[in-house]
Amino acid sequence: MSFAQEIRAGLKGALRLFFWDKNAFEEFDISADGFWRSFAAPIMILPFYYLFFAMHYNLTVDLGLLQRLQTGADLVSERSYVWHWVVAYVLDIVILPILLVPISRLLQFNDRYVHMVIARNWGQALAFVLYFVPILMYGLGLLSPLMAGSVFTLMVIVGLIYELAIIRFASGLNVFISAIILIILGLINEVIKVLVDLL
Repeated sequence: MSFAQEIRAGLKGALRLFFWDKNAFEEFDISADGFWRSFAAPIMILPFYYLFFAMHYNLTVDLGLLQRLQTGADLVSERSYVWHWVVAYVLDIVILPILLVPISRLLQFNDRYVHMVIARNWGQALAFVLYFVPILMYGLGLLSPLMAGSVFTLMVIVGLIYELAIIRFASGLNVFISAIILIILGLINEVIKVLVDLL
């Protein structure tokens, strides 16, 4: 399978998981090579994340969110805002697969660890599209700040349900345990963001 074919298969598998298709893993290359090549997905969208958060910064300013969060302080610059999120994203790519090793052993799905990482990696590309569309439409002037913020919030909820599907079918665990894993990964992600703030 060529790399271009693997990209198509990976994205197709990610799309099938979006619709809660438990057989989506037949699309993925679950080999050692497939594991490492799946990291190409989050890396390829990294430049678009920079653009995404540059526009997201403008949206949060227009909605007055940054001003409310930083009462009495100078408004964070666009560069610092984008830097914070992009670095957190990169650390997420590196750290979460490492931390999933002990989590998978503790919850006894270590035999499905590779499935989890591969599905999360390819799934990030699809999830990014969900988040990017309302922000792009706002940046193009097609949505008002309030409408863009509302649609983006809805897409975040959809993204969380999507990640639950990835965890559920990758681990083979029930929905309740999968939801606990989702919460744990979310908390780890928040810790990463706090650490980035300290840099």
